[in-house]
Amino acid sequence: MGKKLLEFFGMLAGAFLLALAVNLFYKPAAIFAGGVPGLSIIVLNWLGGGFSDYLGVIIFLISLLFFAVQLNYMGKPKVLKATLTSLSFTLLVQFSTPATGAIHISENILLMAVGGSILAGLGISLIITSGYSFIGTIGLAEIITKKLAIPPGKSVFYVESGVILLGSLVVGVEQAMISAIALYILTRTLQAMTYGMYQYKKLLIISPELERIGEQLTREICEHSSILTAKNTARQIEQNLLMIVIRYDQFKQARDIIRRYDPHAFVIASDVSEMIGEGLMRSV
Repeated sequence: MGKKLLEFFGMLAGAFLLALAVNLFYKPAAIFAGGVPGLSIIVLNWLGGGFSDYLGVIIFLISLLFFAVQLNYMGKPKVLKATLTSLSFTLLVQFSTPATGAIHISENILLMAVGGSILAGLGISLIITSGYSFIGTIGLAEIITKKLAIPPGKSVFYVESGVILLGSLVVGVEQAMISAIALYILTRTLQAMTYGMYQYKKLLIISPELERIGEQLTREICEHSSILTAKNTARQIEQNLLMIVIRYDQFKQARDIIRRYDPHAFVIASDVSEMIGEGLMRSV
């Protein structure tokens, strides 16, 4: 119970940082760095300044559309937890608007993009490491990955590029270029703050419950894993180990699965800087 409560407050802290990034940096500078917040800022600029105080409401309405799509394809347990994050973020954006409206950071749009993206990256990393996710474009990218069998990195790129392209048509090309820079900085900050600068992690697992752990990891995370035979040099006995490559944002989920079946399992987690071959990349 204590762990779940800690994770919940971690999610709230991350949502608060993200709300500050949106209200203090992205909204004043009209930066649409991907995701539902980016789409909402595009809609806000299309509607006009009279709706400036209702960005949280716009985020909520757009999130509802993504909720319907993700609920249909991803199932209730995963979507409902993501809904809690999105709802918390929406409320924090809306209720912090009066307090942040009078705060002026800078006239330099590039500085606003950098500052907002670093703050947003910190917030999202807190949310991910707390075991939560979002209703929005990332969920849509996951669906595209499963349906079209393309790497998740490409799915995210296609979806977020669509947001930037839409913004260039509604807000302007210059703002779109700045928003693309902001999205890149956000992504790099997120990766650095969660599990380093690498996009994938390799896990080597040794446990008496290896078969059950492997089945669950295969069912929930990645359809490809390998059982390798290793020799313990001290005891001169052979034992099996499981090798699996996962995305960095799946690491906490994988760790929880391993601990569920064997809290004392021996696990080595290492960063993967390069993978060659399409077969593994499609499922990861």
